[in-house]
Amino acid sequence: MTNNEVHLSATPMVLWARRFLQRNRIRISLVVVGSLIAADMIRGERPHSVIDSFDAWSAIGVLFVFIGNIIRTWAAGVLHKNAALSTKGPYAISRNPLYLGSFLMMFGFCTLLGAWYNFAVMLLLAVLLYWPQIKGEETHLQRKFGQHWNEYARSTPRLLPRRVTVRGAYAEWSLAQWWRNKEYMAVLGSALGLLVFQAWFELSN
Repeated sequence: MTNNEVHLSATPMVLWARRFLQRNRIRISLVVVGSLIAADMIRGERPHSVIDSFDAWSAIGVLFVFIGNIIRTWAAGVLHKNAALSTKGPYAISRNPLYLGSFLMMFGFCTLLGAWYNFAVMLLLAVLLYWPQIKGEETHLQRKFGQHWNEYARSTPRLLPRRVTVRGAYAEWSLAQWWRNKEYMAVLGSALGLLVFQAWFELSN
């Protein structure tokens, strides 16, 4: 078999693997996070207390989880998936505020866990699972909205904002839209995560 034949036969496998990872990224993330927590428990580690405001790690971790939820809530209240190109509110400062919020939440929980390898695993997870998804979604939006998307992409960073103030930031935010986008799942999930971490902290003392 020639090198070209090997390349051609491998391409469908690579495409299948990429689609599998993107479709199951949330399930895979939950498995990885659960495995990290289990490994920390087996090693006798314990998280920082969620309610100890005098512990810098606790305060920073909870703050990032809170900020991540605020950004996701802000974005979900203005996002009309596949119906219109969102460019207002958080989408005026970042093309992917939902992912930005998720990454901040992941960083917050890693901070509460404390161990450096948790940060490394979460970074690897973001690069392998979520960055390709972001690129794929932006390719879809470019095809759908054409020049409108090109102009928007030129003026707005992909992830990290260059500015933090937005005129009329909440003018188009809707609780009904937030609910339709099922953002309450992220809020409930992060709240449950904080409760579990606090219970783990208490039980490990």
